[in-house]
Amino acid sequence: MKKWLFLFVLIIFLVPALYYVFFRSGSPASVKSLATAEPVASSSGTIGGLSFEYAGPFDGSTLDLIPNFKEKKTFSTIVSENSCKAAINAGFYTKEDLPVGYFKSNGAVLRNQKDSLLFDGFFTVNLLSTPRITRSLPVDELHLGLQLGPIIFENGSPVRLKIRNDSPERRMALVVDGNNQVYFLTVFGQSNQFFGPNLSDFPSEVEKWAKNKNIPIADAINLDGGSASAFFSPNISIAEISPVGGVLCSK
Repeated sequence: MKKWLFLFVLIIFLVPALYYVFFRSGSPASVKSLATAEPVASSSGTIGGLSFEYAGPFDGSTLDLIPNFKEKKTFSTIVSENSCKAAINAGFYTKEDLPVGYFKSNGAVLRNQKDSLLFDGFFTVNLLSTPRITRSLPVDELHLGLQLGPIIFENGSPVRLKIRNDSPERRMALVVDGNNQVYFLTVFGQSNQFFGPNLSDFPSEVEKWAKNKNIPIADAINLDGGSASAFFSPNISIAEISPVGGVLCSK
């Protein structure tokens, strides 16, 4: 009788304990997935009447370049389909829906480089996952690359730009810091997301942002802005009006 009583009491205490371990505290797999999750850093702020949103820093190994010249998918669709943790529009395009210059994605070169005073730079990631912003196309094997511009920061200093027919529009940029890390950056008006600085003023605005956030910029380059620009981070989602030529996605 005492033996059965002991077993009964043992069961009363064991059942709640087992329930807590397996159902309330989560399985070992779920605990591991939470512990290894890597949230994307993002931040926002205002400087001199302009809003700044950025995501990063990212290692080059997290980046993918998705073309959208012919597909004409919405930015949000591409972000969802590719499970992007952060994303920014990438790739100027012509009236014929072709890249304005060099564009390499998924091992395929969609177009070779073109001489251009405006699109004077290249953003590339090589097979060692090193991101670079350069004035000439690197000769080593590349994972991805695109021609764009103008370059707005070079060797740690803002570049002076002279732009004809300049206008205040929302701006987008790719930034590479001194640690070979990448940032996605957008600058726009506080009351109107399609308003922003003149392109000629963009380098100085990026410099203000870098000093405010204590980010050691090495190089930065301008992306398509205005209506054909879009941005996604854990903080904010900014949609385009015109189709974007491509999407640079951090996974």
